[in-house]
Amino acid sequence: MPITIVVLFLCVIVMAFGVSTLLNKIIIHKAVNKFIRPTMIAKGFCFLHTKSVGLFRSGGFEEEFSPRPFMLGYPVVSIYVYVYYTTQDQTNYRMTAKISSFLIFPFKVEYLTPQVANSIDS
Repeated sequence: MPITIVVLFLCVIVMAFGVSTLLNKIIIHKAVNKFIRPTMIAKGFCFLHTKSVGLFRSGGFEEEFSPRPFMLGYPVVSIYVYVYYTTQDQTNYRMTAKISSFLIFPFKVEYLTPQVANSIDS
């Protein structure tokens, strides 16, 4: 009986991480299509790809850590990603984007100052 409870508990944890990862990918995909890619095109840049900053990192934004996904019932989540793009002179850049989303709907993207990606792992 106790072994069954432990196995069930581990399955629930694995499923929760899987669902969380899937929701993060959906939010990032929506933000790229709705905000990031149009911004890059408007500035004359070529969007390459995104890469996750990490679970507990904010990628240079001065933010306090808050438990995910909800903080006191307020369903706004911030996801941090590195955005890689090239300019017209074929220089690769990386900047950090903060994607704010309500449930699974992104509504705002903020950017940090870009860095040259040739000296950064891409």
